[in-house]
Amino acid sequence: MDSKIITFEKTFHVFDFATGTVLLSRAISKFTKEVTAIDTTFGMLDVAKQEIEKSNISNITLKEGLAESLPVKDSFFDMVVSCFAIHHFESPQICIDEMNRVCKQDHVVGIIDLLLPNDTILAERYNHYAILRSPSHIIAATKSELREMMVKSDFSICFENTREIEVDLQKWMDMTETDIETQGLIIENIQQELSGGEKMGLRPSRMDGRIKLMQTWATIMGEKALGEDATPNG
Repeated sequence: MDSKIITFEKTFHVFDFATGTVLLSRAISKFTKEVTAIDTTFGMLDVAKQEIEKSNISNITLKEGLAESLPVKDSFFDMVVSCFAIHHFESPQICIDEMNRVCKQDHVVGIIDLLLPNDTILAERYNHYAILRSPSHIIAATKSELREMMVKSDFSICFENTREIEVDLQKWMDMTETDIETQGLIIENIQQELSGGEKMGLRPSRMDGRIKLMQTWATIMGEKALGEDATPNG
């Protein structure tokens, strides 16, 4: 999440939803008072702890907990952020509802995630190959679907942006330690597409002897509405 896009304050206590390797937490910790980072798996949190220690960061606290039922009080955090996490959950709407619940009123929730192609057939194929590459991928959303979920959670959209990002195919598969047999299947199908075959939704191209994929990344930010007869949080 780009610090040029989001206005952080040194007094903020920020919540990093489904933190993974705390990449986002580490990036924003220098701009905030404190970051609480949560993930569902102890193994991932162990990796996160090692990354924090290597970075010599003292203001990140790790927690284990379910994303669909966060172990956090209502309206507790000054900001809630999520980076490439939403597509890993069976019920993304519940997750976004929870992000709303733990954020202070009149404060902001920001989500970055991969987007599906708008074409229904290509979207299905994209999800199919993304799951082959990593079973932790459940289902990505289109920009309109992601925006719709945030609005349904009573956020007022205050910023949205998309970027086209080129990704190296081999590095993409290596990141999730995709097994060799599955890698071969994905590469074979991509090569068929590059030779005029069926499109997979991954938008491949060849450059300097390597296969590249094109991804669309979205940043969407929503402000949590004030409740009835409420006053803004400090």
